[in-house]
Amino acid sequence: MLRPAILALVLLAPVALGAAPAWAWASLACLLAGLAMVQGALSIAGAAHAQPWPVPGWTGVPLALLAGLALWQLTAQAPVHPLRLALADALGDPAALLATPVLHRAEARDAVVRVAVPAAVAWLAAQAWAGRPVRPALAALALAGAGVAAHGLAAHALALDQVLWLAGPFHATPTGPFVARGAFAAYLTLAMLAAAAHALTLDARASGLPTVAAWAIMGWALVASQSRAGLAAAVAAHLLLLALAVRGRWLDRRQAAAWAGALLAVAGLGAVATGLDGRLAELPADLEHRLAVWQASLAAIAERPWRGHGLGSFPQLYELYPIPAAAQPVVSAHSVALEWAAEAGVPGALAVFAALLGTAVALRRRPADSPAVLAALPALAAVVLQGAVDPGPQVPGVAATAGLLVGLGLSRGRLSHPPPRPAAR
Repeated sequence: MLRPAILALVLLAPVALGAAPAWAWASLACLLAGLAMVQGALSIAGAAHAQPWPVPGWTGVPLALLAGLALWQLTAQAPVHPLRLALADALGDPAALLATPVLHRAEARDAVVRVAVPAAVAWLAAQAWAGRPVRPALAALALAGAGVAAHGLAAHALALDQVLWLAGPFHATPTGPFVARGAFAAYLTLAMLAAAAHALTLDARASGLPTVAAWAIMGWALVASQSRAGLAAAVAAHLLLLALAVRGRWLDRRQAAAWAGALLAVAGLGAVATGLDGRLAELPADLEHRLAVWQASLAAIAERPWRGHGLGSFPQLYELYPIPAAAQPVVSAHSVALEWAAEAGVPGALAVFAALLGTAVALRRRPADSPAVLAALPALAAVVLQGAVDPGPQVPGVAATAGLLVGLGLSRGRLSHPPPRPAAR
């Protein structure tokens, strides 16, 4: 009953600049909260069977601590953050203290809601697709991703400067409806994984041409975006998918090796054809900038390692820790791990990664003959890998898509036919 609504929300999330504007992610969060309440009511009434959350229980302790930390940051009256003290002194206005241990209480509230979005999507998907075929959802995501990719390529070719009624940021490379190429690449990687998992697990009598064509369109848009971190994460995630396909007996070792070689060759040729190899020459300068940002992040972490500066506070941290190499204000640490540690403290960052590790363990325990697992575990890996050096996976439209794939992988959804058994060689 809720499956079409969940799919519609996730598939439409990228349209509004990746759901990055406040009105977009806030609307997405409110609608997801409504669906969660409906799902809870159906479970209580017995109209829907509540599935136990399959993530190991040991991940609940650090997440409870993280929730407690976020609540404390939002409600505590003391001590006041040092930047607030400096602001009050400069303005001569004690009201500027806003008695809170975080830099900006409103930003902290917003960050909590944005973090809850992918978690809510994953939980809803795990409940809604329990015992249901997951392959149609993978196909829908693949086709939606192809539409986003085609839009990005066409908009760039035609030099369009608008997404629907919204004025969009446009660069020398396609970014689709997203603000930055990294987010565009991260989204395409997730949709490509859904397409690959769908195509690999099709019945021999079914045609995989639409899904393969969708994958090819997204692959071209991904390479054309010239996102170095995005392409590296995509290749690594697809290699993991092929390894899982061997474990699930969808491919034998020779087939997987052939596909891996073809993937690497296509990625290399595409990088040369779209000029991505030229961006590699810019890597030293970009790395110098990112190293400066990472050093500032480490300085911020060292000052408040246990409590952090508050969720959503990194843009304000730029004022405390100026970065000489930055030509413009820095709004991201270019590393999800460092950003979390600076904002939530080291314990908060460890809690997040404990949750990710627990999710990966739960997906690893799922049988690899599930098409959703073929996409979910590589999707989680792609988000972590790209997030190590790029903020793209944090964009709400990308995070919600990752949450959908993870939820499908945890849903215990059934196959529409038994997996093939390649002949022994």
